[in-house]
Parts: sequence; structure tokens; C-alpha cells
Amino acid sequence: MSEEQFTVVRLLGEGGFGKVFLIQDKSDPSTKQALKLMDIGSMDADTLALTLQEIKLLSELEHEHVLSFVASFVQDDKICIVTEFCSNGDLSDYINNQHGNPLEELRLIEWFRQIASAIEYLHERNIIHRDLKSQNIFLDANMNCKLGDFGIARVLDPVINMAQTQIGTPHYMSPEIFMGIGYNAKTDIWSLSILIYELATLEKPFDALFMPMLIFNITRGEKPTMPTQYRPEFTELLSRMMEKDPNDRPSAREIMQDKLFKERQKPKPMPNIRSPDDYGSEDYYDMGAFNIRSALQTINDTVPGRKFGDKKPVPKPRLRADKEGGAAVSGDKIGDDTITDPVMELVTRTLKDMGHNTIRPAGKTHLQQQVDLLKMYILNVLGNDQGLFDNASRELDKTDGEEELEEKLIRILGHEKFGLCGVELLHYKNFTYNLKHMKK
Repeated sequence: MSEEQFTVVRLLGEGGFGKVFLIQDKSDPSTKQALKLMDIGSMDADTLALTLQEIKLLSELEHEHVLSFVASFVQDDKICIVTEFCSNGDLSDYINNQHGNPLEELRLIEWFRQIASAIEYLHERNIIHRDLKSQNIFLDANMNCKLGDFGIARVLDPVINMAQTQIGTPHYMSPEIFMGIGYNAKTDIWSLSILIYELATLEKPFDALFMPMLIFNITRGEKPTMPTQYRPEFTELLSRMMEKDPNDRPSAREIMQDKLFKERQKPKPMPNIRSPDDYGSEDYYDMGAFNIRSALQTINDTVPGRKFGDKKPVPKPRLRADKEGGAAVSGDKIGDDTITDPVMELVTRTLKDMGHNTIRPAGKTHLQQQVDLLKMYILNVLGNDQGLFDNASRELDKTDGEEELEEKLIRILGHEKFGLCGVELLHYKNFTYNLKHMKK
């Protein structure tokens, strides 16, 4: 293999994970793929474990609506993953470009079917994705959906099948995750319902100005009004998927067997949402010590039987759950703090600076400790005035509306103290409610 055989076309995007490049084979310019590049040196142990997990999962999956894996390798402290390239971006691009124009019914149902089929494929292999959202559903050149970004997916042991990690993207996270209780594959069904609702209405079903109220709306709020412009079978299925009790949600297999998909009709062809040249920036030379061209030469050496330009991955044995607890990567341990809560980070840091012990005592759950830390923080802000704290707590239990609750808390606490602990009080309300719910 010669470095002249390949061309790095342009930088597609970058973020906290690293950079993604569009690459192509010079002998066949129509064959384009994506190179995801991540700096190992900047990763902590958990991030590295998640990255290795994504590579392992991608290499062992083969489904028409799951992003195809080509190769992976390490070069100059960089992890590189080569996958198929989806030229029409992702569903968040599509939603942003709609400008209020609803999606045609047959197209919505077809995309619904494609994503649900990918989720069914994962769940049959005891894998939950845990980060299903519009940014992780990619659109290929034919405007078909491809499920990607498996960085926080987890293989569940068929026996010990309730995960505990609080992880995901807040708007799409299920009530059981926020409540700190065990969850299973039904958490993906909730996320799928949020995604499909967003496609149907171009709005998120649960939203708020700040995180505690968003959590409150998801765990305790009313189910949103279902979209009415589509057939009843669609709204009925979507409503069942958005039940707060995971036992009341259908499985991915039941979704695929629903009457909505019994008579499959092809939607009209859709125009591409990106032009051939609308693929990021050509200014990709700020690479430091990493030589992307020499790295590409190592693909055949590191993945036997695979070469750049292969259309599909080489079939691998069916993925099995890890008997030591279901992690997809040996030794992978994802704790309660994998996803950081900025409110709890502030509370914990402030209490530590004040000399308080913030280590979780034996026998207490993570949620119980969060309630204790929040109460300790709020009391400190209120000058250890237990009566004032009790008055505010009673108001939290009586009032549900965001604006009404804010007004009443300001009247009780005053503007200054509300500004110092109003968000923490809403967190406290959510967590104490979840504790009571769990005990029942």
C-alpha cells in the first residue's frame, strides 16, 4: 500500500472526542469513508474504556441500519476508527433544516422502522445503546438511517440485566435513569420515543430552561400531547413507548411487529440535504505530530483480511455478554459519575472546600448521598435556618409549575438566597421524590 493511494478530502467535524475526516481511495474516488481520530493522551481511563468499547462493538455488528465498521488502528497516541461515510449528515441536521415543515408520513414511518430495526438487532444481542438521539442517527446517500456512536453502549448479562450507570443525553434519558434505579433495554425504547416525537413535531417532548426542571418534567410531568397529523396507529404506538413505567413500554421486537409496519409502503425519494461539497473544512493540516497519510497505510497491517474501500465488514461471531457483569470491554467499569451533573459538581466542590466529608457512607445509595449533600449545601446557604429550609421544602411538595414555584420560593427565601440555592432546591425536590418512589 502506498500513501499516494489515499486522499484526505476534508475535516468533517471536531469536538471533545477529537476529529472526523472524510477520506477516499484515489483509484475509486466514489468510495468515501469517515476516519474518526481521538487523542489517547487526553483521555482518562473511563473515556479510553468507552472508546475501546465503541471499537469492539462496531467491529462485531453487521446490520443494514447500523453504521458499518471498516478498520481501527493506533498511530502516534491516536486511536483511529474508519467507518462508512454518511453523506447527508445526521437527523439533527435534518430537523434544523426543516424550519417548521412536518415530515411526510410515509418517510417518518420508514425512518421509524429503520431505527427500530437497528435497536431490535442490538437488543437481540443483549446490547443497549444508551445514547439514542438525533445526532447519533446518520443519513446515507439514499437518505436511509444508520445508527452509530456506540461509545456508551453496554452489553447486558442476560441474568444480571439491570444497569445502574447514569449516562446519556438529558433530553433523551429515561425516567428510570434519572431516578437512579436499575434499567434495562426499555430505556432505549423511551429514547426512541423521544427521537420519533421530535421527528414528527420538530420539538422535544420534554424541555425546560434548566436541568433540574427538565429532570422533574421527565420523571413527574404529564405525557405530552401526541402529534395528530399522522395516522392513529402511529400515535398509539408512540404513546405506548413513552410510558414512564418501563414495564408498560413495548419491546423492540413488539414494535417491529406492530400493525404500523405490517403493510410497508415506500416513501417518495427525498432530495439530499447536503451538496457534494458541503462536507466541512479542507483546512485539516493542524495535526501536530500525527501523520494521517502514513497512518492510513497501516490499515491492512492491523486488520487482517480488511482493506480500505471494503464496502462491508467481515462477518464476526455473534457478540455475547460478559459474564462478569455485562461490560462490553474486559475490565471496563463505568461508575455513577461517568456523566457529570454540574449542579452536584458545584455542591460537592463547595462542601469539600468548607471541610465537609463528601464520601458516600457504607450502606447508602448514590441517590441517598446526593439528597444528603444537597440538604447540607442548602442549609449552609440559608445560615443553617432549619425553619426556612422546612418552609421551602413544603412549597416544593405543593407546587408543580416552574414559574409559580420560582415565585413562591423567592417570596420565602428572598432574591439573594434563591439565587444561591434555587437550582439546588429543585434538584432536592427531584431526588427526594425519586427516593420516595423507589421505596414504594
